[in-house]
Amino acid sequence: MAGLPPPPGWSGPMMAGAPPGPSVPLTAPPPPGYRPAADPQAVKLEQKKKEWLRTQKSRFGEKRKGGFVETQKSDMPPEHLRKIVKDIGDVSQKKFSADKRAYLGSLKYMAYDPE
Repeated sequence: MAGLPPPPGWSGPMMAGAPPGPSVPLTAPPPPGYRPAADPQAVKLEQKKKEWLRTQKSRFGEKRKGGFVETQKSDMPPEHLRKIVKDIGDVSQKKFSADKRAYLGSLKYMAYDPE
């Protein structure tokens, strides 16, 4: 095996006193502040990204129409809720089937007076 030449690109053990040769040709570093020319495709993608983000912010951002801020609804007075329940009475009738959920949901806002 000692008679075979080394494969291409292989650098064997260095000689003791010899300095290593440049494996890559030396080039001067770029001057400070140098920026390589921008890739036109990367510039186009960056511009599309900014446009897409701006569109999404306008679509899904906080929306206020005319400066009106919706306030929290106040609870109904218990007297009004009692009147609704008294007027309806039996919600098992067919004509109240659509409103039954609203009527039963309003019960949780009624004050309970154990007598």
